[in-house]
Amino acid sequence: MPPGSSELTLEDDGDEIFIDIPTRTQTLHISENILAARRENWQPVVITAHQWFSQKKTDNTLP
Repeated sequence: MPPGSSELTLEDDGDEIFIDIPTRTQTLHISENILAARRENWQPVVITAHQWFSQKKTDNTLP
């Protein structure tokens, strides 16, 4: 995982995330064992400029 990234980098579909707006904090509610496994298996998403521009042009979202 890149330095300075949060646990939310490791978030997966179905994970419970608690967002506390007054304190500006976000907490991912999964076990330390799962987090450790995800950290170990984490791979950066590689996308070319062509892929990024093509996606942005067609659906107006970022990867």
